[in-house]
Amino acid sequence: MFKKIVKLSAIAALATSAYAADVSNDKLDQLEKKILKLEKKLNSTNKKLSAVKAHDAFDNIKFSVDFRNSVDFITVKDNNANTTETNNILSTRLYLDMASSPTDKIVFRGKFGINNVWGGHPGTGDSSFKSWQASSKADNNEFKLKEAYILYTADNDMTYSAGRRQSTGGFLANHRTNTKEPTSPLAHVTNMEIDAVMVMFGESFTKAEGSFLKVLYGRAHDPVHGVNKMYVEDGTLKTFTGAATTEKDKEVNIAGILGNIYDNGTYKLMGQRMMIINTKGRKIVDGTNANDIKSAPAGKACVTALSLEVNGLDMIDEDSDFLADTIVFASIASTEYKPDSGYSLLGSTEDKSGSSFWIGAKFPDMITDSGKIGIEFNKGSKYWTPFTWAEDNMLGSKIAVRGHATEIYWNGVVGGNKNLTTQIKYENIQHDYTPNQNCQGWVEPKAVDITASNLTFSVRYIY
Repeated sequence: MFKKIVKLSAIAALATSAYAADVSNDKLDQLEKKILKLEKKLNSTNKKLSAVKAHDAFDNIKFSVDFRNSVDFITVKDNNANTTETNNILSTRLYLDMASSPTDKIVFRGKFGINNVWGGHPGTGDSSFKSWQASSKADNNEFKLKEAYILYTADNDMTYSAGRRQSTGGFLANHRTNTKEPTSPLAHVTNMEIDAVMVMFGESFTKAEGSFLKVLYGRAHDPVHGVNKMYVEDGTLKTFTGAATTEKDKEVNIAGILGNIYDNGTYKLMGQRMMIINTKGRKIVDGTNANDIKSAPAGKACVTALSLEVNGLDMIDEDSDFLADTIVFASIASTEYKPDSGYSLLGSTEDKSGSSFWIGAKFPDMITDSGKIGIEFNKGSKYWTPFTWAEDNMLGSKIAVRGHATEIYWNGVVGGNKNLTTQIKYENIQHDYTPNQNCQGWVEPKAVDITASNLTFSVRYIY
């Protein structure tokens, strides 16, 4: 009897287990179905989020800030007249950058700038102030357009662009300005804001590693001949042209080519050839320079440069961190001013050529973790006249010196924060000929003996 009871109990237990297994299987099936539904919903949500992220990545304008405060202690001595002038200047520079890319082929970049001398007032700056130096040289407290251009990249490795170019703070100048990346031009011959159209040919055209070629054409001055200046007189529609028809108020155009010749990350070689068409000079009247027509379109001005940068010298000693973090560079350049018949440029009716070389090095200071020391030397001849008049320098363009310039600087980081940097810089410039500080092609370089020096302290915030 006992055996029967045990057997019946075992059969009952097995039946119960089988039932429980069936119930568990049903629940598992239901649970699996729920999980599949949740996975489908999650996949759908992820797709929507990815679409939103992709949309947001393109459908916005990203802003950044570049803010600098500086104090400059300046001494200028005319050794011939035995006179010395000193000054200290405080200034604030603010750049507001913006960028957007609605597609992977279209990019917009813009920059507004203000470079203000403390205590400066609007409209009291240099009377010769031009748009191509508007936000580059310290003057008043007005916001001005510095850059605004669009880029379109085609499938054939060509890029098209139009607008106000990124044409200041170019290659090699980024070291002395404590800027990580240079802009487009070669700073040895170009540092002025340019409005132009550009076509860039990529590496598939140029065939060398890291190379590209840019061709551009723009306008440096336009008197706007009677555009939107219409009026009615005695019932007749007329157009007012004003002074735009005078001898000296003509359009000035600029054209050129530039690009990377080779760039493998260590060696970077760039070249540039630019020309200003109808650059300003003097008109010859009765065999002499006419002072009353000293900014007439007088001919062509051409600049050429070849610049090399070596980023790291560890090929000398591969175990040296100091050499690996050292940058050296060298650049040679020339200028040619070619007056038209009946005009003069740089005080002459004949073609005049100038030349310059620029060498420098930047290396770790061996004291701080990220501080760098830079040393540079420039030398230019009598007729050396590059397009660098908007250089951000209280002493004017040291690159354009007709004589020689020596510069030493220390670039550091404040409190280990890469967004807050500081610079201490000393310049000594010896002018052997008339300083070349503006686009005055009618001024003849004459022998002078002027020494200028500047000690600068600055703090810069970038975010």
